[in-house]
Amino acid sequence: MSRSGKKRGKRSKAGSSQGRGAPTDERGGGRTDSSGHSAGLRVRPIGAPGLRKGGGYRRLVLRFVGVLAGCMVVFNAWFFLSFAKSETFQSYLAINAEASAFVLRLFGEQATAVGLQVSSARYSVNIRRGCEAIQVSTFFIFAVLAWPLTLSWWRRGAGLVGGTILLLVLNLVRIVSLYYTGIYFPRAFETIHIDVWQPTFIVFALLIWVVWLSWASRSGLAGARHAEA
Repeated sequence: MSRSGKKRGKRSKAGSSQGRGAPTDERGGGRTDSSGHSAGLRVRPIGAPGLRKGGGYRRLVLRFVGVLAGCMVVFNAWFFLSFAKSETFQSYLAINAEASAFVLRLFGEQATAVGLQVSSARYSVNIRRGCEAIQVSTFFIFAVLAWPLTLSWWRRGAGLVGGTILLLVLNLVRIVSLYYTGIYFPRAFETIHIDVWQPTFIVFALLIWVVWLSWASRSGLAGARHAEA
């Protein structure tokens, strides 16, 4: 604060000593000529394409939060009341078990998947509801689709495909890590399973969304500038 005050004092003294020098445009930070036109550069705030600052921007963000929350409420109702009880869901869990056993064999484990159980001579884990990354992946998908950003659909599609694949891979990492936790740190299994991995998964999904949003915003701004040129 004190440094900026000294600079303004020096600038005002310089203007008074110059006498007939060009007046300063305080709003834009540049100088104006005798005709009143700005001779300096003005910096305009840059935001995400299609969004306006101020009240309109806040309304769009609130609408995004409302749409995302509403979609998740509807999805969770369908998931717990219908899909989680279906044979399709059980088949999906079995696929996760097969994929986890395959990854463990890559690490030299003699692991096999029987139904929803991944087992070896050393340890076994059961793949149950909550170990399949469906809800977190769905949250990420809704967040990408609901964000009020003026973008081409290929940018949204790239975020959807790339982010979902990363979350599914992370889920396999979670299952494999829990397998080894059960072998080497059996007392910490529940702590790692619930207290560590569940919040980590949510934070990771949010991080992917933020990275996608940053990339998509820069790409959209670059495209808009190119079109204007």
